[in-house]
Amino acid sequence: IDSKTRLSIAICFFSGASPLDILKTHGVGLFTVYYSVRDVIDAINQTEFLAIHFPSHHFPSHDHQREIAKGFLAMSGAGFRKVISAIDGLLVATIISSLAICWWLQCRQLSFRCHRKDKYSFNLQAICDHTLRFTWFEMGWLGDTSDYVAFVTSALCIALESNAHTKTILDGFTFVGDNAYVKKPYMAVPLKGVLKCYKDTYNFYLSQLLIIIERCFGVFVHCWAILRAPLTIPIQKVAPLVEALVRLHN
Repeated sequence: IDSKTRLSIAICFFSGASPLDILKTHGVGLFTVYYSVRDVIDAINQTEFLAIHFPSHHFPSHDHQREIAKGFLAMSGAGFRKVISAIDGLLVATIISSLAICWWLQCRQLSFRCHRKDKYSFNLQAICDHTLRFTWFEMGWLGDTSDYVAFVTSALCIALESNAHTKTILDGFTFVGDNAYVKKPYMAVPLKGVLKCYKDTYNFYLSQLLIIIERCFGVFVHCWAILRAPLTIPIQKVAPLVEALVRLHN
């Protein structure tokens, strides 16, 4: 079949359509549907100008970071001038993995289960700019991994811990995250406890910017409806699929 038909099949699949409906509307076989989706995912992930994955591809340049900071400043009621990203985690739900897959991954079945949200999943860590575009993402953790552990073991965090040498972000500039993360020179988080006066005001204005990543995830999942239900594809195909969807989102 031609490339336009393959792309149409893949877009329908990403949008949550049933493979059985897709094969009927496109007049192809079931194996052709899955092969087409696989080929389109590979093509998207091999397209250089769509790449955003750190460290194999560069984090936004310092000039770009200044432009992003201006965008966040325009959204900030308190005039926060040096915010360049909002960060959070998203659980990508899957069906329960077989014992054979768990043996291959050297993990337990329960390692995929997020008990807080009661579903089997992968933990996707991502940051976005003021335009709801992802500027970094990584998905190498199972569902029982907390956002904190996932981030501190990521390639980006390791680079930020040595920012004086790596110059990944501009000095004094920061991300904003929720209380799943901890305060760092490059990370602003809400103050904890029952707060009064200026401390509570700080949390309020910080939430104005923190909600941007929630909006980004909302647009992402709303556009690619396949993510609204547990993925039924093989576990080893989940990360390439999500990477392709992130690239298409941008």
